[in-house]
Amino acid sequence: MNQNPLNIAVEYLKGVGPRRAEVLNQAGVATLGDLLEYRPRRYLDRSTVRRIRDILPDEEVTVVGTVISKRVVRGGKRRLLVRIED
Repeated sequence: MNQNPLNIAVEYLKGVGPRRAEVLNQAGVATLGDLLEYRPRRYLDRSTVRRIRDILPDEEVTVVGTVISKRVVRGGKRRLLVRIED
């Protein structure tokens, strides 16, 4: 008797461990079939690349550049500050 592969629990898929399986389960994805039918709530279009000088504050964009420097900023929360140029 063969089991339907679509009913395999995501935790048994290669590359999915217990932590990732828990996150997927919280999103309603418990089986391979669920994963194949999953539709994200939001889609981010990353196909349009913008120049850094053309973006506005708080705007979500895709940029391509070179990392010039990086450092961890300490405070209430640790943040990674990265300087890039295009």
